[in-house]
Amino acid sequence: MENSSEDSCLEPETTYQRLVAQYFTGQIKAPFNRKARLAAGFSEAELETLANFN
Repeated sequence: MENSSEDSCLEPETTYQRLVAQYFTGQIKAPFNRKARLAAGFSEAELETLANFN
C-alpha cells in the first residue's frame, strides 16, 4: 500500500483505513500474525486499524 500511495501522493495509513472501511464487508478475525504482517510491510497503525475494525 505504501508504494501505491507514494506514487499517487496519498498518505498510506489514512488511505488504507479508508479503503478497508469502504470495500471490506464482514468481520476481520483476529489474532493476526503481527510479526509476519510487519515483515510484509504493514505498519503498526494499519494493524491497529484491523484489530479495531469490527
